[in-house]
Amino acid sequence: MIVLGDRADPWLEGTFTMASEQYKIQLEETAQQDGRLPHQAGQMVVYRAPAASFSDHDGSISDQACISPPESSLERRQIGWGERSLTDLIGSTSGCPTSRQIAYIGVATDCNYSATFSSSDAVHRNIINLVNTASVVFENSFNVSLGLRNVTISDAECPDSVSGSTEWNMPCPQGNLSWRLDRFSSWRSSINDDNAFWSLLTGCSGSQGAVGVSWVGQLCNSGASASSSSTGGANVVARSRSEWQVFAHEAAHTFGAVHDCDSSACKADAGDGTQCCPLSSSTCDADGQYLMNPAASGGVTRFSPCTIGNVCSQLGSRRVNTRCLVSARDVKDGGDNGTVVNGSQCGNGVVEPGEACDCGGHVCSDRDARCCDDMTCQWKGGDECARSRAGDGDDDGDDDGGSWVKQHRPLIIGLGAGIGGTLVLTMALMAITFCWQRRELSKAILSQISTNRSLTARQTAPSTDGNPATRTKGAQDPTTVG
Repeated sequence: MIVLGDRADPWLEGTFTMASEQYKIQLEETAQQDGRLPHQAGQMVVYRAPAASFSDHDGSISDQACISPPESSLERRQIGWGERSLTDLIGSTSGCPTSRQIAYIGVATDCNYSATFSSSDAVHRNIINLVNTASVVFENSFNVSLGLRNVTISDAECPDSVSGSTEWNMPCPQGNLSWRLDRFSSWRSSINDDNAFWSLLTGCSGSQGAVGVSWVGQLCNSGASASSSSTGGANVVARSRSEWQVFAHEAAHTFGAVHDCDSSACKADAGDGTQCCPLSSSTCDADGQYLMNPAASGGVTRFSPCTIGNVCSQLGSRRVNTRCLVSARDVKDGGDNGTVVNGSQCGNGVVEPGEACDCGGHVCSDRDARCCDDMTCQWKGGDECARSRAGDGDDDGDDDGGSWVKQHRPLIIGLGAGIGGTLVLTMALMAITFCWQRRELSKAILSQISTNRSLTARQTAPSTDGNPATRTKGAQDPTTVG
């Protein structure tokens, strides 16, 4: 789901699932281009995605396929790729990342695709929605998100002649989907990037209603060093009403996925678990319930347990290259320089423009996860969750002293206040004690002085018992001398 516009009541576009039914929310403009709803200017529309299967088929070409590939899409898929039984892998996630990874991708459109939209902004919004929707499925299945790093939108008016390496950007009659894949792969190999793959969105459909074609298992392969310049991490997706499903399907081929078994494959003895993904160890036909069904369907929203086991096994065994995958934690901490243009997605684990935090995918510490609002991706209020910056360091001991002080500021303030209060109380007690001691000393001195005076007065007083008083030295006799 993406937010459009900076306003109190923003527009939304995206896909969501409720009660096992998939729904789309779009601007009226986008829905009109899909030919689904009557005109409702200035509004958003919500409708249920169709569940009926279409007669659109995809062809997935093995990286070892010839220029003239076999006719069967199943045969094209399995060349050099069906050497082990997939039955034992059903439901296994062994080999998939234990912490969430991000696969950066690039998307380009040809003139035929751009012409189906009213503006380049509408094309861009559709691409973001397409990738975001598929990314949720990839994250839930393989623990890998799709990050849209590069977008190339061709003009809606097709060129009259081939221009350089963009031969793929030609009117539909110039070539089928396989023709476009070859030329798009060559163009992709000339780009110096570390994207996991590139997708070409075209407004042209293939022969026999084909809506997609992809090289199998070519993740993280730019094609620049391949034995053939026409192979690499690239696929082609045709515009259709099940577009995001086709995009997810072709992207999964790039990750090494094969087709789910259908009735025709099972009848042809291809459902032995080496040529397609069976439903279970006892049932061959997957009955079109999942995204890797050879026929595109607008109602499917997940990969089969067999596909998950297959892809995880490919990733874990390194039969599919994973060197370009980036840890979501590295992106959160600024350790990767990839700039994602998917639009801000609260909950994807990546702190994007407008977000103060994002703890999706369990990338945050327990403390940050408690303090980050998972609905708004903003820090929660309260003393416990006070933050001086949009994110703290990890709890892995790698933070510097300044970060430690910021993390423990409330504790430091509390300790300082406690110690300061103790010092003030101690000084006050010392002052009171000092004053009391001075007072007691003064009382003792005054008492001693009073005692001394009493003794002196007693010594000088006249005798009262008839005896003459003692004469002191130097006293004169009062008798007159004469």
